[in-house]
Amino acid sequence: MAIHDSSSSGDEAANPHTRGRQSNPGVILYKGVPISDLASPFFIDPSENWGQCLVSQPLTENNFSSWERSMVLVIDGKNKLGFLNGKIPQPHDDSPLLEPWNCNNKLLLSWIQRSVNPTIAESILYVTTSVSAWTELREQFSQGDSFRIADLQEAIFNLKQGTMSVSQYYSKQRSLWDQLANYRFIPDCDCGISCHCILASLRKDYMNDKVIRFLRNLNDSFNGPRSTVMLLDLLPPINKVFAMMVQHERENNLLPKPQTHPPSTGDSMAFFTKVAGQHLGIQGTGQGFKKQGKKLVFTFCGYSGHTEDICCKKNGYPPRYQSKKKQQPPRQANSVSTNLAQNSNGAVMINQSDWESFQQNYQRMLHLMQP
Repeated sequence: MAIHDSSSSGDEAANPHTRGRQSNPGVILYKGVPISDLASPFFIDPSENWGQCLVSQPLTENNFSSWERSMVLVIDGKNKLGFLNGKIPQPHDDSPLLEPWNCNNKLLLSWIQRSVNPTIAESILYVTTSVSAWTELREQFSQGDSFRIADLQEAIFNLKQGTMSVSQYYSKQRSLWDQLANYRFIPDCDCGISCHCILASLRKDYMNDKVIRFLRNLNDSFNGPRSTVMLLDLLPPINKVFAMMVQHERENNLLPKPQTHPPSTGDSMAFFTKVAGQHLGIQGTGQGFKKQGKKLVFTFCGYSGHTEDICCKKNGYPPRYQSKKKQQPPRQANSVSTNLAQNSNGAVMINQSDWESFQQNYQRMLHLMQP
């Protein structure tokens, strides 16, 4: 004789298919369905990941509404929502369903703990049932108070398109409206065609508010179609208005272009260092003109590796310049200076005039790099 739970009615016991299942010894039934059946909420697939995070964004202090929606969709798709909302209560101690129920309960607890912020997970670490954990999270983070509603309303009014595309702007605004609807829900009217109740009027005003707020915060390039829609006696649905704005954006090539930023001072200095080291013959890596296999020779002095404006023989040597006849010390790190002298210890020396010359060359290089 099969073991079945007490929720099975007499009609199910009289059903020939149910009796066939019950004739198999050791089969545990829930509402006439074996718990090993894929259709049973007690069934756990062997490949199920107990340590899985079910949502893309774990629960934080400010995203409970979207997090709850995502979690319910995933858990309902796995046929486990009854364990979460209490519709499948914990069986009594002598029920054969107790062990399968405990297994599903632990699975849900593991999913919930992996889908929340680590700090929040600590607060529900010792909760024994998934129903209790779910209830605690709802009470702590649902934030269905006036402050949360005010924040959402303010965010909707302040959200502007800016550099976003119409699609991105609409998605963000719709997310805010959906969160607000969780706290200011307007039920649908079921009165029929001849309805004159206030619910229909409230819902109409609510939908018109969405259209108006969406249009008002579009960029100025949408002034034409925006005025056309808002001058209508009956505003179209928000989805139709969104499609119109996307079409206008595409036909007029109004997609926002990525912003280009000029190179920073650090990037410019690094570029100048590289160019100076390769083309001005500055001491550094030692590659300079040698790497290119060809040296440029200045006709005035007969030396290579420099240009006319920094030629010491033509423009004068620095005050503490030392003769090149002395043995040169090992090459130092890259330097962006032009007229450099080194003492016997290899220390680089530069005076005020050399520094001013470097600054002038640096400014010229920045000017050449500008588009």
